[in-house]
Amino acid sequence: MDIFYRYSLDTCAGDDYRLFFRGCAGGIFDLEVLSHFQRRTAPSFHHLPLHRRLEFARAYCCTSHSSSHPDPDTLRFVLREDRVLQADDVASSIHWGYSILHTVAISLGRISRRAGTSASRLSKAHLQTSLLVQWQNVVRDVVNMSTPDSLHHVENVQHTYSTRVDPLVTAKEWIGTPFISLLKGSFLEDFVGRKAKVDTMQELMGIWQPVAAILLTRWLSELRGCGVDLMEYGRREQNIWTCSRHNIARSLDFEVTTSHWSSSKQAYVKDCLAVRLQGFDYGPAPEDWILHWEVDTEKIWEEASSNTHLMPGAWIN
Repeated sequence: MDIFYRYSLDTCAGDDYRLFFRGCAGGIFDLEVLSHFQRRTAPSFHHLPLHRRLEFARAYCCTSHSSSHPDPDTLRFVLREDRVLQADDVASSIHWGYSILHTVAISLGRISRRAGTSASRLSKAHLQTSLLVQWQNVVRDVVNMSTPDSLHHVENVQHTYSTRVDPLVTAKEWIGTPFISLLKGSFLEDFVGRKAKVDTMQELMGIWQPVAAILLTRWLSELRGCGVDLMEYGRREQNIWTCSRHNIARSLDFEVTTSHWSSSKQAYVKDCLAVRLQGFDYGPAPEDWILHWEVDTEKIWEEASSNTHLMPGAWIN
C-alpha cells in the first residue's frame, strides 16, 4: 500500500483530481489498485461533467508513462466507472473538443510505435503486443459507435494538464483528423533507446518509416473490419488536406527523435530529424496506402536531455 502514501504526500498542485491523474499516468497498472486509489484521492471523480473526464482521458493517453501506458482499461475506467464505453459519450466528445476517436487513435499510435521497437526485450515486447491488441479492440469499438463524418473530424488537439510524469514523452499540439492524430501519437516518444549515436540518415529513416507504415496498416485494417470503404475514406481525407491545408499545414511536420548516451556529456542526448508528411496514396485495401515523407536534411540536431538520469548503456525505450 506504499503507493497510496507516496501519492498522498504529493501536494504540489493541491488538487485531488491532479493527484489521481498522477496515479493513472505514473504507473498504477492494476485496475483494482487504481479503483481503490481513485476512491482515496478523488472519490467524486466519476460525478464530474463528461467534458472534464474526456479532458482527463486525453491527457492520460497523451502523456502517461512510456514504460507500460496508456492502458485501455484505464481509459475506460476514467470515462466510466463501469468501464463500458457509450455511443452517446463518443458522439458528445466531438462537441466538447476531446473526441474519443482522436484519443484512441493517439493511443494506438503510441503503443504501435513501442511494440515495433521493443523486440530486444522479450518480456516488454510481449506486454506491448498484448496492449496493442487491446487498443485495436478499443479502436474497433469506438469506430462502430462513430458516424462516417466523425472519422474525418478536424480537431485542435491541445494539452491543458501540466503534470509531466515521464521526460521521454513530449506533449505536443496539432490540428487534424484522427488519421493525423494516429501518426502524431507515434511521434510523442523517443523512437528507440540506443547505445550509440545514429550515424547515417538511412539508419535514422529506417527506424521510423517502417513503424509509421505498419501503424497505418493496422488503423486501416480496423476501419475496413468495421465496414468502412477505404476508397471513400481516402478520398475524403485527401479532400480535407486540400481544402484545409492552411489550417493543418504545421501539423504535417513531425520530429523523429532517438536517444543515445554521451560519455562526454554524461547525459542522454537526443538525435532529432525534421520530416514532413507530403501526402499519401490510397486504395481499397490497407496495403494500397503509401505515406510520402520529405526529410529536411538541414534540421538535424542534438539536444542534451537533462531530465533523463539513467546509467550508460541502459535502454530507455
